[in-house]
Amino acid sequence: MIRHTPKPSRLATWFAVRPTVRISARGVALSQTLMLAAVVLALGWLAPSAMGPATAMAQRSGSGAIDDVYDRIDDRAQQALMMDLITEDDRAPDRALPDRSQWPPAPVARTGQTRVYAIGDDAYHHRGMPWPVPRFIDHRDGSVTDRLTGLVWMKSAGQGLGIPPWQESIDACNTLAHGQLDLADHSKPGDWRLPNVREIASLMDYSQSLPALPEGHPFKAVKLASHWASTTHPTKPHAGFRFSTQAGLVGGYSGKGHGHDPVWPVRNGYDAKTQTPHRDASTSTPTSTPTPTSTPKQAAEDTSTDDADLPPCPVMRTGQTESYAVGDDGYHQRGIPLTLPGLPRFTDQDDGTVRDNLTGLIWLKTAVDPSRGMKWPDAIMFCNNLKAGSAGLTDGSKPGDWRLPNVRELHSLMDFGRHDPALPKDHPFVHVASELYWASTTAATNPELAFSIHLMEGRIWQHNKLTNRLVWPVRGGL
Repeated sequence: MIRHTPKPSRLATWFAVRPTVRISARGVALSQTLMLAAVVLALGWLAPSAMGPATAMAQRSGSGAIDDVYDRIDDRAQQALMMDLITEDDRAPDRALPDRSQWPPAPVARTGQTRVYAIGDDAYHHRGMPWPVPRFIDHRDGSVTDRLTGLVWMKSAGQGLGIPPWQESIDACNTLAHGQLDLADHSKPGDWRLPNVREIASLMDYSQSLPALPEGHPFKAVKLASHWASTTHPTKPHAGFRFSTQAGLVGGYSGKGHGHDPVWPVRNGYDAKTQTPHRDASTSTPTSTPTPTSTPKQAAEDTSTDDADLPPCPVMRTGQTESYAVGDDGYHQRGIPLTLPGLPRFTDQDDGTVRDNLTGLIWLKTAVDPSRGMKWPDAIMFCNNLKAGSAGLTDGSKPGDWRLPNVRELHSLMDFGRHDPALPKDHPFVHVASELYWASTTAATNPELAFSIHLMEGRIWQHNKLTNRLVWPVRGGL
C-alpha cells in the first residue's frame, strides 16, 4: 500500500512561528550583578526562572511589593538589569491558532513585541493574530500590500506629496493615480485615500522605533514625523488626528490648517458604505473581507476565494460617520463595521464580564475604581492575580486568566466618533473614566516607558512606568 503524506493547507502555511523572545546580556560589570543580587535577596525576591510563573506571581502579590522594589532601587541601570531576571522559560507557551471558523469578525493582531519586561506583559502573553510571513508583498508598481490587513500602501510613503494642510492632503490622495510619482498600478483618481487613524495604526510594530514599522519592511523614504490621518477630532471639527512613525503614537491632533505633516496614501479595504468586499484588479492579492450580515462563524467562512487569500486581520472602522470633506474618514467609512447586523457589539455575560463580539476579547464589566491609579508593575500584578470572587466576578476565572491588555487590545475598544469616553454607544461598562489607562506594551524607545491610551478621545501615549494610571483587565482572544 502506498501511503501519501497529507499536504498542509494553504491557510496552515500562511503563518510562520514567531521568533521566541531574545533576552540578551547587558554586559554589566560583575560588581553590579553582585550588588543587584544582594538587593534582590534582601527584598525576598526570587528569579522567576527558579519557580513556575504562577508561584512567581503569588510570591510577588503582596501589597506594594513591586513598588518597594522600584522605590528602593533608584539607579535606572539596576532597574533595567532587574528585568534580565526574566528568562525565556517564563514566557507563556505558544498556543495553536484555532480553526478559521472560530475567528471573530475582526481579530486583534499581535503588537510585534517579543521582549519580556514583566511576567504578564505584552510579550509574555504574545496574544493576538500572528503576522503572515512575509508580511508585505512589493508589487513593483509603486504599491505594497499588507497581507495582515489587505490594505495597499504607497511604497514611497507619499514621497513627492509634500507636507500640506489636512484638506490639501485629502485632495492629493483623492487625485493620485497611475502615472503619478512612481505609480504604475493602473489605479484611477479616487482609488487612493488618506488613511484613517485605525488603518495607519495597523502598520505599526511596537517592537520597533524610528520608524515603528516591521523589520525588513519594503517601504522607502518613510519620514520620521507625525503624519495626517483622515479622521477628524469628534469635538473639534477644525482639528484632524495625526500619527507618529517614530514610535507608533496614534491620535495626536492639530488644526487642519497646520502644514507640516507628511502624507502616506492607502487604498483598498472593506467598504462599509456599500457593504461589499472591495477587490482590486491591479494586484494579485484579493482584499475581500467577510460581509457584515453574518454571525461570527459565518463571517469567517463567508468567502468566495481560498482562505489563504483573505487577510486575517481586516481593519475595523473608526466609528466616525460624519464627513468633513470628500475623501475623509467619514466619507469612506472603510473597515469592518463596529456593530454587525443581528449581532450586538457587546454581550453582558452576567458574571462580571462583557464579551466584545467583534474581537472576541472578554473585558471586566466594572472598570477598576478610577481612584485606584497604579504604577505599571502593580497594574501587571493586579491583572495577573484577578480571579472570581473579586471585582464582581462570578466567572470561575483563576489567577493567570486575566491580563493587562496590550496596546492593540485596548485600542480596539475605541470609537473615534465619540468622546468622554471614546467608547461605542450603549456600551455596558461601568465606572469607565475618561482618563489614561495602562497597556502592557513597553515602549521600544525606552524600557522605562509603557504605552497608555486616553479614553477621552482614544489617543495612544507613552508614560514612565512609575506614574499612576488606571487599569482595565482583559482575557480571552486569539
